Amino acid sequence: MNQIGLVTKDPIKLLSRVLQSLSGKVRVSLEGQLQDYRLSDYGKVTSSETDSLKRDSSPHDCDFLICEVDDSTKSEFVEYLRNQASHESDLIHVHVEQDGRVVFGATDNFAYNCVYIAEDLGRPMLANLVAEGCISDSFVPPDYPESPFLIEYCAMNPELSNILLERKE
Repeated sequence: MNQIGLVTKDPIKLLSRVLQSLSGKVRVSLEGQLQDYRLSDYGKVTSSETDSLKRDSSPHDCDFLICEVDDSTKSEFVEYLRNQASHESDLIHVHVEQDGRVVFGATDNFAYNCVYIAEDLGRPMLANLVAEGCISDSFVPPDYPESPFLIEYCAMNPELSNILLERKE
């Protein structure tokens, strides 16, 4: 899967935008300090790994939950996360899966070079995500400098070209 690395400014808002862009049911895996999280109001919840959503940390270090949400519960689910997470560090790893494919991932507390989105999903969203303050405009990781996507994006967004092309050199 081609993916785009993101530099996150507002992790929960970014997660919200990703979920809103997907129609139908999606599964969201969360790892972190989740012992007080009550997610069953928003969909089916399990602590069992699936073929595509796996635990990234030791069971002794973090709780692991997968919540299946749909169009009717996505907004409330994200609002709950925003209110529940006392610190962004509560959510160490977050992945979003639709139709058996992981389309979004954030590890290590949404750290630089640890957040990605599937290129086919992210490409149409990038300018809006930057404008809304969800991500920085420096979203291309160092190992992605020759991407055809980068060249095309710079051509479509000349105001960001200098920033992105400087990172490339």
